[in-house]
Amino acid sequence: MKFKLIVTSILALLALNACFATSVELNSSSLNVDKGDTFNLDLLVKDCPETMGFDNDELEYDENILNLTSITFSEVSNSGMPESRLSDGFISILWMSNQPSGNFTIATLSFEALDGGNTQITLNPTISNSEGTGSVDITVTNTNVSVYEPKPDLVITNVSIDPLKKYETNTVLVTVKNNGDFNASTFKVSLDAVTGVIDSDVEESIAGLNIGESTVVTFENITLGPNNLFDIVVDSEYAVEESDETNNEISFGNQPLENSISAVLSCENDSVKTGETFDVALTLNDLTA
Repeated sequence: MKFKLIVTSILALLALNACFATSVELNSSSLNVDKGDTFNLDLLVKDCPETMGFDNDELEYDENILNLTSITFSEVSNSGMPESRLSDGFISILWMSNQPSGNFTIATLSFEALDGGNTQITLNPTISNSEGTGSVDITVTNTNVSVYEPKPDLVITNVSIDPLKKYETNTVLVTVKNNGDFNASTFKVSLDAVTGVIDSDVEESIAGLNIGESTVVTFENITLGPNNLFDIVVDSEYAVEESDETNNEISFGNQPLENSISAVLSCENDSVKTGETFDVALTLNDLTA
């Protein structure tokens, strides 16, 4: 029973030490910002024994998405000998006196969101003990940053054909909408034959489409065969950068009608005698090309 009590006490002490392990982190583990925004993150040290020095060799992140614009040291850091370098997020501080402990802020890091995407701000810290004989065991928490960039999203919402006749010229009407959250500049819409559509690889240009707006693109003189199928592609030349590039194309086809052709036999003679010859006229009506 006594052995069990000792083991339990040791485990409790280990758990207590784990709870108070020294950590280095930014004041947010996850952050969502818009493209063009600027934001600040505090570099924090928690549950730290008395320390002589702090170093962050490099701050890693996607430089296409974020830019580190400034490092502002806290009062605690300014009581030592702080150094920094913006190009790689290097930070070095040495305390000869007033050595900090517990919870304190090293610096405030300012960033600019350059482009849409996801990146992680990764810390590479080292904390020297107060005697300068070694480093303190630390846990590091990095920060995930998502940068949102508003973009247009062009989609096809409706297709109709008039008069939908075989072997005749038809008008194809395509309704295009901008479902995104940014205006779209000039783009093209194409109609490409797959089967049964005659001379119909055509393209129309649209001057632009604002957020939430729709427009009808008209393709005239499209000759349909007996079984038509064609692909319609919005922004067919990829002129517009969209939030979703996978919803720009649809295949459309249905069974066109064909006018009935009538055949009429007619004869001028009402009656003939045995052995007489006579003419019968064959007339075909409602022929198309």
